[in-house]
Amino acid sequence: TRVAAILEPIYAEADAPAKLVEIYRLLYDGSDDALRKADLQRQIATLCETRLGRVDLAFEAYGKVLCALPRDDDAIDNLERIAEATDAWAEVGEMYRSALAQPLQIFEQIDLRVRIARLYDEKLDEPERAIRTYQRILDLSANHRGALTALEPLFERTERWTELADILRKKRTLVEDRASEVDTTYRLARVMETHLHDAAGALDLYREVISTDPNHAPTLKALEALYLGG
Repeated sequence: TRVAAILEPIYAEADAPAKLVEIYRLLYDGSDDALRKADLQRQIATLCETRLGRVDLAFEAYGKVLCALPRDDDAIDNLERIAEATDAWAEVGEMYRSALAQPLQIFEQIDLRVRIARLYDEKLDEPERAIRTYQRILDLSANHRGALTALEPLFERTERWTELADILRKKRTLVEDRASEVDTTYRLARVMETHLHDAAGALDLYREVISTDPNHAPTLKALEALYLGG
């Protein structure tokens, strides 16, 4: 390590990026300091991508930054930037899961799990894994609005109507304004009526909507359909 530290400025002065990468790797292996290790891998990533044309090695280095500092936004941004260009989303998911193996505070776990869930949903087309990940987030933070909101279309897409109804009931307890309350209650009523075949339960919810917003057109239309069909 001492020799590597001596050679570093020499190779930098000589503009020898490949040799600098090797020096930084030696310094990385010899360090126990997370910040130092992350900084060395960041330098490796920059050299590999901009000087050596090795995006794959830069990607690997940013992954090591993330393992050293699981909430490093720069590493995350660069991993996702490279993944977008190379379609390496599965590999990003593995890196995020590796980062989760580090000792993390609850809010740090949640941040990473949100990223993993979005990746499953938006990039890897794995809705069931996305659902499980968002549910794990709710285990950690029962009222996490992002997870609740994200689960709605996932449950709808996978036709898990009972779970969708449960999510909408939960959201009803969290709404903070009249318009959101009306919208959430109406959507729950539609799920109850259309997919769970609970006309009585839906009717009770439609009445709640009308008591809050007497002119809510979708609810009036639904009530008319119930009356004509009943």
